[in-house]
Amino acid sequence: MIALGKQSRQSLSIPNLADVLGIGPTLAKQLVLSGEIPSVKIRSRRLVRIEAADEYLRRLEAEQAAR
Repeated sequence: MIALGKQSRQSLSIPNLADVLGIGPTLAKQLVLSGEIPSVKIRSRRLVRIEAADEYLRRLEAEQAAR
């Protein structure tokens, strides 16, 4: 599970997602817009559930373990 310290959030913005995953914001945006990481759009803001980021990491781990 992704730890966010003392913050109690349910969602992440794309820049926050990039920070949490340790990737750049451009790659984070590509993953979200391609649908690899599900998101919702609220007006002009795109948000990702923390669980979706967790699930993305689990999928990557499973894919890499299967190789």
